[in-house]
Amino acid sequence: MIIEYQTKQGLVRVILLTVIYFGISACTYSPEERRVVIDQVVRSGDTYTAYVLVESKVFRSPTGFLNTFPNGGVPRILSQEVKVYEVHAKDRVSRLLAELSANDATWESFSGHFVGFDDQNNLYLQLSGCEKGGDCYDVLINHRHFRIDRERRLEPITKLPSEIGLPGIMLARRQGEVNYVRFSIRRDTLKAKFQEDGDYTSVFVTDKEGMLLPVN
Repeated sequence: MIIEYQTKQGLVRVILLTVIYFGISACTYSPEERRVVIDQVVRSGDTYTAYVLVESKVFRSPTGFLNTFPNGGVPRILSQEVKVYEVHAKDRVSRLLAELSANDATWESFSGHFVGFDDQNNLYLQLSGCEKGGDCYDVLINHRHFRIDRERRLEPITKLPSEIGLPGIMLARRQGEVNYVRFSIRRDTLKAKFQEDGDYTSVFVTDKEGMLLPVN
């Protein structure tokens, strides 16, 4: 009886250790990864100057069975931010204007975008997202607003002005347009063309830290 009891106890211990082992291995994550993409580019009037929004996210992908079941799992996000650049496409010069990180109020589905210029050529930026750890849909989305003034200084504001907008996208040369340039985004690369019948060429590319570098 004693031998039988010890055998059963040993078997239970083995089963328990096996369950713990597979439970831990089923809840694992990959090493840190970084994703950097150029999100938006907005041209400033009849110039070769534009403003570029670069999104950067550091995360760990789920790898264990439990983490990836049933639809591939949800990455563990460690940090996320946007960088705002002013670029001169012709001269291939970029200047970092601001780095803005997601806070707890805008953590889930964090994103940023340029909303528009006002008649004084101030540029407005909006960051959006939902509370960390919560659901995220229309009525739960929080916003943070910023103004980039004519001196290209960034300041937070409480609300966006009503009379702002972005220039429409038009490939043809506009009437009276002197400095022709059109932009195209290819994930981590900003391309531009300077003739209506010309080809797009790479002018800037991001590195793994989200810095926007010229392509010479």
